[in-house]
Amino acid sequence: MCGVRLLMNIIKLLLIPLLAVSFDAGADDIEKADALFKEGKANEAVSTLQRLIQNGDAYAEYLLGIHYSFGIYLEKDFKKAEQLFTNGCKTYVEPCWRLGGLYESSGMLDSAEKYYLIAAKGDNLRSYSALYYLYSNKQWSGADEKKAKEWFEKLVAADKTNKGGCDKNRNLTRRSKTTR
Repeated sequence: MCGVRLLMNIIKLLLIPLLAVSFDAGADDIEKADALFKEGKANEAVSTLQRLIQNGDAYAEYLLGIHYSFGIYLEKDFKKAEQLFTNGCKTYVEPCWRLGGLYESSGMLDSAEKYYLIAAKGDNLRSYSALYYLYSNKQWSGADEKKAKEWFEKLVAADKTNKGGCDKNRNLTRRSKTTR
């Protein structure tokens, strides 16, 4: 028994630093990309984020989508932002909310509703608010006072914690099978 416990402790000591390095590598590259953007080296920053995306970093994909959707350090590019958020929305909640916002800002309110509803099913509180305002929009053919009131009540009743946003550790909220 002592030999097994000793072996397990040795394995833990060897594995924990390896795990820490793999998680920190992405965080370091995100910070590197941010610094490159601020230094005016957008092409290098995009390359850094694209490399992370190719390695499965959903947060890098989300960030690059934000840069393209708002024109932060890059020229606004609806199609690239849409592609990045659509891909992220397959697995995570926040890109669905961002995609809804992208469509709403482009006047594509039916599409905005679709993605806000997906994000709301994942308990994204910002989507509750977006749906309230969307259904309150009298200039939209889908305006519905009853639905607006329903989403407002859900928003007011919601937990005060931001259970629907990225946490401080860059973790996106994984969509459950029922919201896919």
